[in-house]
Amino acid sequence: MAGIVHCEGDILLNSNISLKKNPIDYRKKINFGDAEPLFPQFLTAFELIQLFIEAKSGSYGQIEDIVQSFGIHNYLNQPIGTLSSGALKKLSLVLSFIGNPEIILLDEPLITLDADAQVNLLNWIKEKHLINRISFLITSHQDFALGSLPTTAQIVIENKKLKVSLVA
Repeated sequence: MAGIVHCEGDILLNSNISLKKNPIDYRKKINFGDAEPLFPQFLTAFELIQLFIEAKSGSYGQIEDIVQSFGIHNYLNQPIGTLSSGALKKLSLVLSFIGNPEIILLDEPLITLDADAQVNLLNWIKEKHLINRISFLITSHQDFALGSLPTTAQIVIENKKLKVSLVA
């Protein structure tokens, strides 16, 4: 769905933006926060943020608050190869909010995050959903306290069975 891995079929966003026919437009509308991000180790966090800003037609101003709330500003100029797994996760999450996405995919967003960062992330998800109408698809093995998020559906895989619960 993120458009990162080749697939035989096609994915349509809003019935008209095709991953196959409009790959750049599609990828500008879908952002992805990886469970275990792998970034070029020689770049600094700031250089990677700048790269994403350019690719996603975003601005630093739109993520400045999340950079501050996650404490990333303390290591923006350090090479990515020197960052802890928690710092890498925070950087990945910051990158997922850049641009003007319609959907943000978050894979295991809570792993390696401290309690304060988890609260900040949940607040950012709520804010971006309510103000910017961004939809989120979150995959997690952890209890995600879904009551604190605006939720339309919960999909659980249990004993090899898919259970979908719609929320009114």
